[in-house]
Amino acid sequence: MKLSEIITQVRSLLSEPDATNSRWTDDELTSWANRGQKEIAVYTKCIRKSVSITYPTSNTLPDDLFSIYEVKVDGKRVRPASIRELNDFAKDFETLTGTPSFYYQRQPNTIDLFYKPTDPVTILVYYYAYPTDLSNTTDVPFNDIKQYYVYHNILIDYVLWKAHLKERIFDAAQYYQLEYQRSLATMRMDLEYENSDKVWSIRDVSTDKSSVDDPNYLWTGLERR
Repeated sequence: MKLSEIITQVRSLLSEPDATNSRWTDDELTSWANRGQKEIAVYTKCIRKSVSITYPTSNTLPDDLFSIYEVKVDGKRVRPASIRELNDFAKDFETLTGTPSFYYQRQPNTIDLFYKPTDPVTILVYYYAYPTDLSNTTDVPFNDIKQYYVYHNILIDYVLWKAHLKERIFDAAQYYQLEYQRSLATMRMDLEYENSDKVWSIRDVSTDKSSVDDPNYLWTGLERR
């Protein structure tokens, strides 16, 4: 469904098909559609992307990233760690060199490695992304991914919810809000099996080897040096 089709359907349900004589402008409806697809993407994690970074030449992440779900360094998976965990592990962790076992973020738009490699490496970042904003009438929601065509009607409910809320038509606003939330829950359920995340924790394996035999634990061989 193109943006023009979404606006046409919304206007039909609002009984105001003429944009020149309406309580809602097309720009306003488009703004709500963009806000809606962003909220949907964050809730369902429906848009997955990847980016390759040559480190340490660069450590900047894409602007459309909102969450990382996997990182590989030269083909080997590494685990996330917080600054606090790494500080507890070694106060000088940023100066320690070796084979990277963890990644961390000092800023939302950057990525760094621990241990720090002595030679350049390739970081492959797999992430959940915000959708590209709809601006042209021919633009299609959710980055025009065909798998999500069936969910485009969710945006119509979202826009109708916001449109009625603006005019303080609360009964209609509540109706479309509930329709949106119901459809959103269905979409998330449909996609949930694809978007399951693994959560890892940092451990000093010199003292804790309890997870070596656990097939769900990513063994990296982290040791104090």
